[in-house]
Amino acid sequence: MKYQLIENYFETELFQNVVREYFDTVLAKLIGRHTTTSAKGLFIVDGKQWADYYDMPYHVHILTGLIPALFLYEKYMQERGYDSDNEADLYLRVFILGFSFHDSNKLLHAQQTSDRSDLEVGVSQLDEHVAELAVYEFLHSFDQHKSNVYYLALAAEDGSWVASEDYPITLNRDEIVGVQRKLAHLADGIASIQNENLESIERLHDSISRKLRGIQAIVPMSVSFIKVRHNPYTLLSQNLLQVARKVLLKNGKKVILALREGFVFWGEPVTEAEYAAIEKEYEQGSVEDIKFVELTNVDAQRCTFGFIGSAPFTYEVLDEVTDVMKNRFLALSPNTPAKIEDFDAFVTFSKQLVAAYGLPLECKDDNGRLLINYFETFDDGEDELFMKVYNLHKIQWLNTKENSEWNKDFKKWTEEQRELPKIIVLKDTGEEVSTIPALLQFISDKVNSTNALYKTYLNFIKTWLAIREQDDVDEYLEDLQNSIINHFESQEKKDSVKQQIFLKYFECPGHVNLQFLNDYSPEVPIKKEMCAFTGTAGTVPYKAVVAFGMKARGFSNRTVTSLSNKTSHISSLFAEENKLRASMFSTGDANLMIYHDFFEARLDIDRDIVTSCVKAKDELSVLEDGVIQFDKNAKFHYNLYNLDFIQLAPKVEPTFFLVRKCLRLVQHMGLRTYISGIMTPYTPHRAVFHFDNAPRFLKLLEWDSIRLIHVEEVLDEMYLVLRFGKDRIESNLLKIAQSRSAYFKLYYLLGDEDQNKIFDSLQKFYKKYPQKFKGMTVTEQLVKLAIKIDVGFRSGAEETWMIRTAMEYLRKYHKQGSTREDIIQKICGEIYRKLRLQKHDNMEVIKDFATAVYDDLFIKDWKGSIPPVNVEKDWIYQFAFLFKEHSLSFMRENTARKVYQQLVDKDQEVNEENVKSLLSKNSQKYVHEYMNLISNLKN
Repeated sequence: MKYQLIENYFETELFQNVVREYFDTVLAKLIGRHTTTSAKGLFIVDGKQWADYYDMPYHVHILTGLIPALFLYEKYMQERGYDSDNEADLYLRVFILGFSFHDSNKLLHAQQTSDRSDLEVGVSQLDEHVAELAVYEFLHSFDQHKSNVYYLALAAEDGSWVASEDYPITLNRDEIVGVQRKLAHLADGIASIQNENLESIERLHDSISRKLRGIQAIVPMSVSFIKVRHNPYTLLSQNLLQVARKVLLKNGKKVILALREGFVFWGEPVTEAEYAAIEKEYEQGSVEDIKFVELTNVDAQRCTFGFIGSAPFTYEVLDEVTDVMKNRFLALSPNTPAKIEDFDAFVTFSKQLVAAYGLPLECKDDNGRLLINYFETFDDGEDELFMKVYNLHKIQWLNTKENSEWNKDFKKWTEEQRELPKIIVLKDTGEEVSTIPALLQFISDKVNSTNALYKTYLNFIKTWLAIREQDDVDEYLEDLQNSIINHFESQEKKDSVKQQIFLKYFECPGHVNLQFLNDYSPEVPIKKEMCAFTGTAGTVPYKAVVAFGMKARGFSNRTVTSLSNKTSHISSLFAEENKLRASMFSTGDANLMIYHDFFEARLDIDRDIVTSCVKAKDELSVLEDGVIQFDKNAKFHYNLYNLDFIQLAPKVEPTFFLVRKCLRLVQHMGLRTYISGIMTPYTPHRAVFHFDNAPRFLKLLEWDSIRLIHVEEVLDEMYLVLRFGKDRIESNLLKIAQSRSAYFKLYYLLGDEDQNKIFDSLQKFYKKYPQKFKGMTVTEQLVKLAIKIDVGFRSGAEETWMIRTAMEYLRKYHKQGSTREDIIQKICGEIYRKLRLQKHDNMEVIKDFATAVYDDLFIKDWKGSIPPVNVEKDWIYQFAFLFKEHSLSFMRENTARKVYQQLVDKDQEVNEENVKSLLSKNSQKYVHEYMNLISNLKN
């Protein structure tokens, strides 16, 4: 598979080819089998927290250290001419594998023994797993050289270095010990940078610099950094960092690791020439990041170019806009029968005019809307020329308020008295429309609002005449283009917005704009002149062309509730930010920003890691537009900014599915997610999923911040929620958020058929995650006592009568102030009364149950206070579910005992067929469970 970023990162074919093979083999298997295996993060042992680092999947941990180490190893080989040596390929593969398994204890979940550490145990177990990890595909002679690999795996960390000597080095010892071991140690150090060292680019740079000291004798390398200080202009800042990357890459300075605020790169600090180049290229605009069509707004009333100031307005850009958006320039207003008198006659007239002048247009009544569009394909160059000239004329006339010359031209045509080149004879009346005043009169007779229609129909005549009257049409076309570009470009030069971003926030060693800091004199504007987003001076009217995340009309910056003032302002900086957001992202009404990354400190090859993930996972597929589909309704689109803007309704269900989608991204690719408001600054986060200022129900469920070790747990619970009914997600989640015991109440609200479908899922979930349910120990104890009194599994009444009776009498007589003994006696008496038909004579068992209800449940668990009715109901249904489970188990054990005895009496073999023949029809589907029970009886 092609990995373009890897090829750009490494210079030699040796490293490019070997790393590509590694991605296609070993790494693909690591991702496929161990996507959520944690290398760093939250570690809990026996209920105690031992460590709390930033979450980091195993494959990300390996790559974070391996790629920088390989960069240095390549430099080392190049300097000594080893890169062309015949054995270089072997040594490179051994090094990659050695580091890939340096945390094999975490990879294989190895446990330490009395005489060996967990890492030693993990390395010793590798022989059993290397085949499934495609190691032989990557290194065919692995068996011959594996002791070198295992040596490096143990030698990478100081704590296990002594144990590494158990594995003999069969290759050149100086290379393995003197070079590769030190590089592996460096790689582990870089991959293990954590906590406060990830909170700023300066700390990250200092940490990497310290770790590089250990290999200076092998391959001396310096590092430096670039930073964009914290600000609200997210995309402008990331755009500046992208420009800086490109400029430095041209000089061979490649990124080691990056944070959201900047990056650390190989090489000396930024030079004066590089600094100037970054500033110049950034101010000119990064054209590849701007989508000109998406930022252009054309309708019957206006034409605005949202990219002005963000990128140069060139002939190519103008051609793209007029071609891609060609039909927008033919928009009509009004165009419906409600606004046009004698609509059919107006449609007929439009068709006559188009036909008379031979225009390359299609005119039709589209379900009560008059539409005029260009032909899909043009027969000749003259038709295409008409389209170009007409659209350029229309741009001018749609901007008459901003250009006096264009305004004069439009007025001249509305006052023109000339004859029409082609006479139109109205079909319904036979009248002739032979002059421009007659044309305008016809339109004004049909509609109240004439301006937009004048600009369309007069432009048909103007363009038709211009093409025929000009001596040099190409020169005329060029003059039109120059007129438009010069008009809008002159506006761009009034304000150097990007220069402000660069001077205010760009920083690198040796280049801090002290003069800007000296001149810094902030002023707090009055409210009505304040930027609606940042609170700074609002100099740009907030209109549709600069709107994103907040509608351009109906917003008042004076108060939260007043909507009477329809005009607001934003700063020129945020106007530029919104343009870039609108260009890159289609969700203009976004209210949330989502950040995606593999780790807080990111490699420069994220896109290649995504590619490797897709290769490793059969369930992932890449659609035509590069979007990765990993679920029926879930997709992910990688972009250079590693972020997205979305619009999320403030409801439970869409929030639930958003969180689920993000966790599926973790499950499939190890991608982290940080969700915040569109104006909330990014904050470093340990959790693999973090929802800043999350809805209350997410916080109650503890789903607002989810650690890597808990991803499977949360996804299991989400699956259970879906099993309870996709049409009941909101109501169910709100109940579950209050208490997980609500699951049992929800279970008993289902019909019998649905209960049967979900019983096993709920049973499996509560047994797998008992810590989510309060009071389960007490409930289990009460159920074990209750099962000695009676069984029940056929209905809710059977399963709840005993505990309801106990709760009813406990509540009633506690309120009356009865003593402990009196309450226990009354509970016993009522249970015995209800059991009288069964002639239950074991009063001691009933007394044990009643006593446990009072002492263990009421006094110890409830602290001597009766809970609210809703809480009590949740507890009753929790008891009922466990009571049903134990009753079924009790009955199946009895049935298994009877079946076994019958087979023994008949001298028949105990096998699945014979057991199944003695079971009832409903029990036959549990034949495997009965076989296990009988096996236990035999033993």
